Amino acid sequence: LPQAFLKFVVPKGSITVDGVSLTVNAVEKEGFRLTLIPHSLHNTLFLDYAQKQRVNIETDMFARYVFHMLNSEKKLSWDDVDRISSLY
Repeated sequence: LPQAFLKFVVPKGSITVDGVSLTVNAVEKEGFRLTLIPHSLHNTLFLDYAQKQRVNIETDMFARYVFHMLNSEKKLSWDDVDRISSLY
C-alpha cells in the first residue's frame, strides 16, 4: 500500500483486498497486518497469491470520512460533532 494511503488504515478497521473485506489487526510504520481465517483462505484466491503480487486495496470508508471532516476548510466544532452524532 502506498504510504500516502496508510493514514486511512486503522487498527480493527476494515480493508478490502480484491473485493474481500478483512479486519486490520495492526498498523505499523511500513504497512499493516491482517489475519486470514481458514474460511477466507479456502473461499478466495488468497492461496494462489504470490509475494509482491499486485492487488486492489480499498481502505476503511469511515477513516476516509473522518480524515476528510478533520481536514476540510470548515473545521468541525464539538457542537457539530454532537449534532451529527444525534442523527444516529
